[in-house]
Amino acid sequence: DHAGNIYSHIGRPEKAVTYYTMSLRVKKDIGDMTGEARCLVRIGLEFLHLNELQRAFEAFTEALHMFERLEDDHGISICYENLGDTYMQMEMPWS
Repeated sequence: DHAGNIYSHIGRPEKAVTYYTMSLRVKKDIGDMTGEARCLVRIGLEFLHLNELQRAFEAFTEALHMFERLEDDHGISICYENLGDTYMQMEMPWS
């Protein structure tokens, strides 16, 4: 996650997605569902920065389902907020 965070911070969303995806695989391998969901949120945010709205929507939706299974209300609320932002951008392509 740390390398992805650094690339995100310096404005390199493509590289951030690469590192978050590697982290996501590790989280899956070790059975860390909370970590998986958090990685998916970060990946979704980077896709938003890249204006890849459908991919962002998919990442946030997958994270939402994980947070729901975990009964993590904070994670659920973050996903709904990001899904709303994504949906608004999909509906207003000029922004």
